[in-house]
Amino acid sequence: MRNDIICFIPARKKSSLKNKNMIKIDNKPLIYYTLYSAKNSKYIKDTYVSSDSLEIQNYSKKFNVKVLKRPKKLASSSSKGYEVISHFVKKNISLLKNKSLLILQPTSPLRKTSHINKAINLHYKNKHKPIISVKKIDNKFLKGLIFNKKGLIPLENGRFVQENRQSLPKIFLPNGAIFLFSIKDFKKSNKIPFKKSLPMFMNEKESIDLDTKKDLIKIKRILMKNAKKI
Repeated sequence: MRNDIICFIPARKKSSLKNKNMIKIDNKPLIYYTLYSAKNSKYIKDTYVSSDSLEIQNYSKKFNVKVLKRPKKLASSSSKGYEVISHFVKKNISLLKNKSLLILQPTSPLRKTSHINKAINLHYKNKHKPIISVKKIDNKFLKGLIFNKKGLIPLENGRFVQENRQSLPKIFLPNGAIFLFSIKDFKKSNKIPFKKSLPMFMNEKESIDLDTKKDLIKIKRILMKNAKKI
């Protein structure tokens, strides 16, 4: 039955932009767009918001979601996403047994309910394999070199350095909008399982992740334009 998905929304207070998750876009805080898209999916059983911000916690409660107070040690700029997820899983292991976890970051406000539902359908149709949303990027990066103490080192042992660009394989980058995996797969390493994961493709516009003021301007323009169409 496709309604056993647990949604987890990590939303800390400090970020690259001051109180980013509560920045107003079209008179709504950034986190609104993720909460709205999650609550409108019929496949999601429960939604949890993890935050160290009382403002974010109180706002999220308006959507009838479960709110978790995040420990300070997991709310710094050096905290890793998988550590926050691991903390949640360990605290709720009996609840999460035999379920799948959907990670939605508030910094991807152009992700829609339709994207979420598509990812969940892929997850079920492919025997609960991990699903990761991605965008296509320029494959010329495969010809890149890494610089360390030993000098320049080509990627993939130099496999692609002298290839014609037309011969390079297509490459995709996780856009941070959707991560979906079974708790069983996560527990194997306490990290998001990328191995044997399947892609959920999103275009460049849908994949914008809010990190800078330029991103904010782009997102505001797109969301306000979409609002005028309704």
